[in-house]
Amino acid sequence: MRPHPVSIAPTPRRRAPMPETSASQHALARRVARALLAALAALALALGVLPATATTASASAPIDVSVDGEHWAPELPRQLFDSVDRLSPGDRVEDAVWLRNATAAPIAVRVQMRWIGPADTAAIDDVLAVGMNGSSATVRQLRAEPLTVDLGKLAPQATARLDAEAVLPFSAPNATQSRYLDLDLVLQLSGDDDPGPSGEPKPDPPASSTPPGPEGDSEDGERSLPRDDEADRWAPLPRTGAETLLLLVAGLAAIGVGITALLAARRRRRNAEAGSPER
Repeated sequence: MRPHPVSIAPTPRRRAPMPETSASQHALARRVARALLAALAALALALGVLPATATTASASAPIDVSVDGEHWAPELPRQLFDSVDRLSPGDRVEDAVWLRNATAAPIAVRVQMRWIGPADTAAIDDVLAVGMNGSSATVRQLRAEPLTVDLGKLAPQATARLDAEAVLPFSAPNATQSRYLDLDLVLQLSGDDDPGPSGEPKPDPPASSTPPGPEGDSEDGERSLPRDDEADRWAPLPRTGAETLLLLVAGLAAIGVGITALLAARRRRRNAEAGSPER
């Protein structure tokens, strides 16, 4: 299962009056904004499981999810930040997901946010920040090291809440306009049915500071992102069809960038014409 991208298109507020645009252009801009900023919406999760026994790797999902802590399902009924239309300077957007252990054994849960976008992020490196459960990082920090939050070990039917946020400060420069934040939010699960000497489950291994590589197991026994031939051991958490979502998001982003550039060129041309002497 390939990771899912997240797109954030921050749009700074403009104090200067905007040139008049037609209703069709307004409608087009709104459609583009909603499509791209279903945005933060595409903050999709790839779910990975290290089964305690061979029988654990079944068709049933080991984790149920919820957007209100009351109604549970194997998949989210909506994407994160689904109601976000745009992210402007001074904005903070927040959303939450609840996770519940749907198995009969304890599961250790860790969430890791990774940067999977382009290396050239100078415009947003130290401006745009993302966070989970009180831990936050700028894009620059996220590119250097993934942001990891340990939700602890969940007993059967126990729940944990994950709070996610994105913040664009008032100081954000115009260069952040139409930029995108590409994230991969990975949920890592591990379980162990073998109890310790006291009859209790074994204690969690110490957390590794080195994020799992793209293949195989990490040193603490958690599975990293799967290869294509391991896709049957993994399941998507929100929505369905990771490959389809990747293509849709990439396509919408490309279309959005093109339309945004076109509208910006029209605005510049109209501004230039408005500032030139009348003939």
